[in-house]
Amino acid sequence: MSQDVLSDVFQTLKVSSALYGRFEARAPWEVCVHETDVVRFYAVLEGRCRLEVPALAPCELSAGDLVVLPHGSQHTVCAPADAMPSLVRASYHHSVLEAQKFSAEQHPAPAGAGVVRLVSGRIAFVQSGHQHWWPLLPPLMAMRGRSHALPWLESTLRFIASEADSGQLGAESLVTRLTDLLVLQVIREHLVNLDASSLQAPSWLAALSEPQIGAALALLHERAGQAWTVAALARCVGMSRSAFAARFVRLVGEPPLYYLTRVRMQKAAAMLRDGWVSTAQIAESVGYVSDTAFCKAFKRAFGQSPGAYRRQVKPGAPSVAA
Repeated sequence: MSQDVLSDVFQTLKVSSALYGRFEARAPWEVCVHETDVVRFYAVLEGRCRLEVPALAPCELSAGDLVVLPHGSQHTVCAPADAMPSLVRASYHHSVLEAQKFSAEQHPAPAGAGVVRLVSGRIAFVQSGHQHWWPLLPPLMAMRGRSHALPWLESTLRFIASEADSGQLGAESLVTRLTDLLVLQVIREHLVNLDASSLQAPSWLAALSEPQIGAALALLHERAGQAWTVAALARCVGMSRSAFAARFVRLVGEPPLYYLTRVRMQKAAAMLRDGWVSTAQIAESVGYVSDTAFCKAFKRAFGQSPGAYRRQVKPGAPSVAA
């Protein structure tokens, strides 16, 4: 059941833009990056480096490692502590880690000890702030290429490095798509392996491990367009209405029909982004008998009408979605 819900959740997540760069340097070096509203990632292709995020323990990275900062937190990337002379702190402006098609020849790193090579970048997701699970992600997620249970990670990073250096037609697009997939995989791995007991507040993710409430969540995702009532959901999972409603709120943190509305809005937003289906058809598919009621619910969730949302995320969309 939990895998079905997670799969449905990820279907509503879409990359709106991605930018990557290649960076290489020899110690000492340091790059400071301000807080942003995009996801940041660093993949270490060769050597070692250190990632420092305020209020977190420093993260030591080596070849084959991938680190993702889902909330775009302020951070510093630098040479390892044992490679940084105490009186010399060379710095590059952070834009070198953002420049598309950043070339190693611009800042060549001499061969020898202390050389590091990175693929870094930033990814923006459409309306990530409206994803109800996004706050569950920590400030930093690291995957270790040589020790993690994902044997393909290091080989994928090597392939990315090879493509980035090739200069072949389509290499830039391929590298961008591969890094998108890597970041999504890191997020998925975190959610799948998250210890529900570690969560300090109720959430749908923690509730997935409870058989009856987890089953109810799966039903809401699978049949979001159905005219659900609390009583109908309770019957489906073999509980009384009052006991089901109380347990759902305690575990998920909100009533069942509130949760259903958010699921419907995420599905509707995905349909507006990814196709040309009319607003009326979308309204019907997510369980609204009235186009007007759907538009009001959508505006409450996203702060704009479905038509305005479609024009914002899908340039060239018609001004009116009939």
